This record gives sequence, C-alpha cells and structure tokens, in this order.
Amino acid sequence: MPDLSNTKIRFILNPRAGSGKYLEKLIQWLHMTFSETGIKYDIQITQKRRDGTKLALEAIREGYLHVVAAGGDGTINEVGNALVHTEAILGIIPIGSGNGLARALKIPLDWKKACQLLFNGSVRLIDTGKLNSGSHTRYFFATAGVGFEAYLGCLYDKNATSRRGIWPYFFLALREFHKFQPPEMMLEFTTPVGQKKIIGNPLIVTIANTEQFGGGAIIAPGALPDDGVLNLCIIYKLSFLQALYHAPKLFTGNISRVPQMTMYPITSLNITRKSSTPVQLDGEPVMCGPEASITVLPRVLKVLTC
Repeated sequence: MPDLSNTKIRFILNPRAGSGKYLEKLIQWLHMTFSETGIKYDIQITQKRRDGTKLALEAIREGYLHVVAAGGDGTINEVGNALVHTEAILGIIPIGSGNGLARALKIPLDWKKACQLLFNGSVRLIDTGKLNSGSHTRYFFATAGVGFEAYLGCLYDKNATSRRGIWPYFFLALREFHKFQPPEMMLEFTTPVGQKKIIGNPLIVTIANTEQFGGGAIIAPGALPDDGVLNLCIIYKLSFLQALYHAPKLFTGNISRVPQMTMYPITSLNITRKSSTPVQLDGEPVMCGPEASITVLPRVLKVLTC
C-alpha cells in the first residue's frame, strides 16, 4: 500500500478525454476526497499536445512522487514519457476511448475505483518500449505500430472532434482498407534465440508490450508488460473478406490463429523503409523517418496497479 503521508500528488487531466463529460465531476470528486486528508496535491489541465509530458517533468523537478494521468492512452503516454527511469510513480485514471494500458494492468475503468488505488494499490515495475528515429526519441507502454494501424491512427487523430471509441475506429478501418497500400519494409530483429530478417509489405506491424490496442482488441495474446521482451506481431496482406472474417478474433484472444499472422518475442528491432511514414505510439500518431529502431527497457516505469 502506498504511503501518502509524506508525498505530493499531481493530477494531470486531459479535458477532451471521454468527450469531456467526466472532467467537472472528476475535479469535484478529487477536491472532496483529498482536501480533507492533509495530502498535498494539485490538479493541472492539459491544453495542447505534449502538455502532459511538460507538466509531469515539472512535477518531478518540484519533488512530486505520484503523478496521475487522467485521460486515454495518449495522455498516459505523454505523462509516462517523463517518468521513465525516475522514482516517481505513475497513477492512471482511465477516461479515454480505448484505455489499452489500463485494461492490460487490470486498473478499474471506473474512475472512482481507479483513484482509490492511491490508497490501496501496489506499485508494479513495467517494461517500456523505446523508439529512436534520427534525433527523435519516444517511449511507449502498450503498443507501437508502423502498418495499417499507424495509418488509421493518423486519420482517427485528424477526426479528433468526431465521435471516439472502438466503433468509429472499426468503420474507419472498413472505409480505408482498400485505399491503404502497405509499403515495403525490412525488419531486422533480435529474439531470445538469435537474429532474424524479414523483407516484405505486411499489412500490420505492431510491437506490443501488452496484449491489446485498447477497447478490448487483443493483438498479442499472452503478452506481459514486465517479462523483458516486446512482441512483434506481423499480419501479412489479407483480402477484404478475409479481414472481415478474422476481425472478431481480435476480441476473442484468437488473433494468433489467423494463418497470415506471425508473432515473435523480441528485444530489439530495426525498421527500414523507403520514405517517412507514420508510427503510432500508444495510439498517438508520430511521423517517423525511413529508418527507426525499437528496443525494450526492462522494468523502468513504476505504475500504481491493483
């Protein structure tokens, strides 16, 4: 159980998460719960992209040992990027549309129950994926991707003002499936038993630290966030009818039974393409150069869980 008697807590809230419907109630509940405890806390609201990282770095400089991200996977990614390799503990209040990391760590999706973990939760050290592309370095905690899922992530992000959630994402995938042309890429990676190289035009290339994208969509069945490896999930080209037939397997934990899918445990990965393309990091799109490398950093982020 965390000792909060001698610590400071910063809550970082994304006002757009969950269509903004939770923000006012959440703020009121936090003040009601913590104002009478004597625990030092403050609440900060993000205004634009990367504010989560900025506010979390500021909290670390000011001696906060608990930094709580209230939002979706993108907000958690921003805050977590500041906490890797520090003594600060990441708290998660999942009020986004996918909540992939929270689901993987069995954090309650009820935000009041998630807040209670500050009083009765335990600290879990989890692995982190590290992306390097040129001078660009970012961390991810659930999944990264460079295939169709990254392409969709860009389109989904551009429609940020429209309805969010798994169903809008699914219908976007149906609409865009025929438009997407998988680029040729070379994947060179290290597994626990040796080196491997693949050249081709895969449809999906996901690097998973946890089982799922979010919303219950499981891309890497059995993946654990603290086993010292990432899971490289490759799905080769499918016809539209094949994709429709196999799509439900994402939600039953049987995606590994798709004949066109392979999965490898890896500790590092080099990606080479002919041009810059989007990469998704915990659902957030990032432009990435033609060459990129991904490595696993074992147990470098402290997260408050059940």
